[in-house]
Amino acid sequence: MEIIDRSLGWLGRVLLTAGLIVGVVIPPMLLKLINQLYRQHQLTAWQITLAGVYLLIFVILALAATALMRHYTGNYQSENLQHHDWQIIGMAYLTILIFEGGFQFINQLLYHQNQTQNNAAIKNLMRA
Repeated sequence: MEIIDRSLGWLGRVLLTAGLIVGVVIPPMLLKLINQLYRQHQLTAWQITLAGVYLLIFVILALAATALMRHYTGNYQSENLQHHDWQIIGMAYLTILIFEGGFQFINQLLYHQNQTQNNAAIKNLMRA
């Protein structure tokens, strides 16, 4: 990573960020393609191959993001989560659920919809 930082500077960082963004966009597109193949009862081999590619991209993204984080923070040792960390995670999750419920209530009250278009789209993607 230092070689990229020294030779490209800000351009290297922009390219790395763009690569991560593209890597985040590709898996949902693969998931949509898998669902389309499932609905059309296409070849199972294609579905399995695309599912494997989907998982592989996520693993590569996770490894790349971890390498970048370790490089820029200088922290190469993984730290175990402490009790306080788990409390923060639990409270954040609970807060998300409360806000989602509140927004869903407002959505139903104002627009008479049971779910948002985004949630419906996610549900359709994950259905298969």
